Amino acid sequence: MKRLLMTLLLLLSAAHAAAQSRADSAQSYVARGVTWFEKGEVERAISDYNLAIAFDPRSAEAWLNRAIARDHKGDHEGAFDDYTRALELEPKQYAARLNRGNIFFMRGDFKAALGDYEQAVAIKPREATAWSNRGRVWIASGELENAVKDLNRALELDPKFADAWAHRGIIRAERGDYPQAIADFDHALKLNPRLAATWANCGLALLMLGRTEEAERNFVRCKELGGRLNPAAEEFWQELRKRGKSK
Repeated sequence: MKRLLMTLLLLLSAAHAAAQSRADSAQSYVARGVTWFEKGEVERAISDYNLAIAFDPRSAEAWLNRAIARDHKGDHEGAFDDYTRALELEPKQYAARLNRGNIFFMRGDFKAALGDYEQAVAIKPREATAWSNRGRVWIASGELENAVKDLNRALELDPKFADAWAHRGIIRAERGDYPQAIADFDHALKLNPRLAATWANCGLALLMLGRTEEAERNFVRCKELGGRLNPAAEEFWQELRKRGKSK
């Protein structure tokens, strides 16, 4: 009986050691994958994350990192699946909640996006991004009062968060407060001059105030950054081009 018990204890110890070894191997591959990702070698990073998951399928960190890499390369569906798996293993992962919410938003599933952003806010209430992104959902849903509250909170937490300024500018423009909208757009563009959509939105607000030359410059900058104008701005832009050619 003692010999049998000893054998069982040895087997359990060996199994534990093997499991620990696989977990350690998975962690090593995750670490190397992060290094590859930081160097811009996304495919190599994904290969290492694949190995990490093979060694330890319950590593939420491996699933999360592969999701981020897939998201980065534009594989949003693959990223969505990985974020979901990471959250099944560890529901309080802020990055997974935030990023999966972004994919829901891109799909137009605002209710699901709102759910993930609310969870993200609960997990890290002092992170401005989740507040700003939730504000963006409120804008898309027409809930402007809720949007303003969330965006103001985001700016309290991080006054240098360009997206929050840009989103609040959209609300002010929607309400017809074009001077304040322009002020918010300008602030956003000082912080991040590569926000193509914000150049376009600012141009529209300027256009509504009759400041056509400034609006034109904003539309030009939007185009230079590869952005698109909405139909009203595009019509104005085409008219300006016709005038330029006729001179």
